[in-house]
Amino acid sequence: FISKACDGMSHIFYTDGNDNVLDVNELKYWDQTTGKFIYATGSATVTATLRAGESTTSAAITGLSFPITATYVSGSNGHFSFIFDKALVLVADTPYWAHVTIAQGVNDGHVKVRIMAKSRRV
Repeated sequence: FISKACDGMSHIFYTDGNDNVLDVNELKYWDQTTGKFIYATGSATVTATLRAGESTTSAAITGLSFPITATYVSGSNGHFSFIFDKALVLVADTPYWAHVTIAQGVNDGHVKVRIMAKSRRV
């Protein structure tokens, strides 16, 4: 998957009362019937929880009710977009992890996206 606005390995979320968008591209899941990786489509449910660490047991970040659901970009190959409301409580220069779950029928998948919080400067 690829995210917009990267600083190398991390997607950037801005603090200071900004909404943030996380775009993930080419989301795939293992299709148990065909034995192949398939792009997730608009019928998939794709959710994310923003956590303080890489572990699934790390605390969820405060300010939003998790998980949040992504919107499928019509006609794409597994492109989904999340909007994280400005109510999210982030600390600048702190790494976070978006734990993303893909469910399409009986098939599912999981990916993690590293997020770095930054203060917006003019």
